Amino acid sequence: MDPKQFGRHLWSLRKARNLTQEVLAERSELSSDTIRRLEAGTFSPSLNTLTGVAGGLQLRLSGLAPKIRTPGFMRLDSQLTPRSSSARTRPASSTQWSNAYVGHCRKSRSILQWKSLPRLG
Repeated sequence: MDPKQFGRHLWSLRKARNLTQEVLAERSELSSDTIRRLEAGTFSPSLNTLTGVAGGLQLRLSGLAPKIRTPGFMRLDSQLTPRSSSARTRPASSTQWSNAYVGHCRKSRSILQWKSLPRLG
């Protein structure tokens, strides 16, 4: 997702909650200028900034991303094994998933180009 598209999505999330940029900035522990620049799509946020914004909107970090299905995510989905009560198979590990996701972001030049994610296990 490019910064402009993310900015429009962030604006719609903020408006849906009837928040001003100033109130969101305060809740996110960021400056109102940062919120303004995010919504304008003029810079790519760090993971810390995204985490703050998600907290300010009372969302999980994944809630900041609109539901977009890209070929990279479809390939990733096909690698995951669904959990069922009868099968004792284990889905792909969180480390495998995060490595695949980071690789996809780097290839698509997404604004979410994290160099690494913390291990979840």
